[in-house]
Amino acid sequence: MTYGEFTKRVTTTVVIIGVAFILFRAVIDLASILLIVFTCWVLSVGLNHIIGKMTSRGMNRGLAALITLSGVGLVIALVLFIIIPPFIVQITNLVNDLPTTVEGLVQDYDNFRTQNPNLGRVLPQFTLDDYRELFNAQVAEITAGEPRTALNLDVRQLAGSALPILGGIGSFVGSLIANTIFIILITGYLLADPLVYYRPILTIIPKSQEQRMVEVLNKIRKAIVAWMGGLAISITFTGTLVTLMIGVVLNVPNALALGVLSGVAGIIPNVGYYIALVPVIIFTAADDPVKVIPAAIIYWLINQIEGALVTPAVVKNQLNIPAGVVLPFQLIAAAVFGFYGILLAVPILAILIIIVKEFYVYDTLGKGKTYNPQLVMLPDGEIRIEYDEDDLAENPHARAEA
Repeated sequence: MTYGEFTKRVTTTVVIIGVAFILFRAVIDLASILLIVFTCWVLSVGLNHIIGKMTSRGMNRGLAALITLSGVGLVIALVLFIIIPPFIVQITNLVNDLPTTVEGLVQDYDNFRTQNPNLGRVLPQFTLDDYRELFNAQVAEITAGEPRTALNLDVRQLAGSALPILGGIGSFVGSLIANTIFIILITGYLLADPLVYYRPILTIIPKSQEQRMVEVLNKIRKAIVAWMGGLAISITFTGTLVTLMIGVVLNVPNALALGVLSGVAGIIPNVGYYIALVPVIIFTAADDPVKVIPAAIIYWLINQIEGALVTPAVVKNQLNIPAGVVLPFQLIAAAVFGFYGILLAVPILAILIIIVKEFYVYDTLGKGKTYNPQLVMLPDGEIRIEYDEDDLAENPHARAEA
């Protein structure tokens, strides 16, 4: 190798590494914007599937798109109307009734100890008088010292402490509204011209690989449609069961709001369970604190059933993603991309798996789509690979070793 060739290769390598680093930094810096645009594309793929069903029956595409978008807007408006007002009312009731509720729980505990002497010897004594004495002592400690008490506050200090919190809430609400408007507009543009995303991709693809790229894009689109369809089933399943069990069995008010919120929270795998658990506890505690534990158990059972039946059917069977891979990837996506990373972890992971499988496993490694050797674990923990006749025909090395 001549000095000129060596210099050329080193320069090329350095340039490639530099460009890759710049692109990586650009993706990280623009992650929030790129994920919003990706969200728009995911929504457009799912909604375009619905529009396609309508147009296949002879409906005009513009009318089908208008009906679909109007339906989505109506659903969002109904969800907000159902959830927000009762949620505010229940929190207010809970705050107002909290002192009386706690006293009732303490009295129930004391009665339980009194009525069960054997358990009363084991459980610590804590009567209503003990609670009131403890509560009054805490209040006296808080209000002791300088006269700047709950009834005599430094207004300027209070305002200075509250303004950052109010500013943060206002910033969050403003950002949420702006992102929502942006998502609606971009999704509308993508629905108007569904091919706008794919043309630039084909432009940079060699002619010999155009058909292959279209094939992979169709697989990605089908995976997104399958994910959104499974998500709709999961939301409906969870929302319906929570509404029926919490509302009918436990007779908790505003069970429809809890059902809708529980279903919508299912959009976020794993984390959504805990997000919806908080309002379930708040609504139930505001109605009757005794029902909190049964409500939490019912909610847990519903999510266990959904996780054992619905989610595996979608994530594993349709998207071919092992369930144990989703949570770690979700944590990674959350650390890198924040909230949108959690929300879009499953479709991002599905797309990455398809790209690696199609372009690396099939095209680069040359492993055919029918090549599917099976791993078997022996009783002593040793792993063995087993081939069928088709695998052996495709892999001469395996036949030689066999």
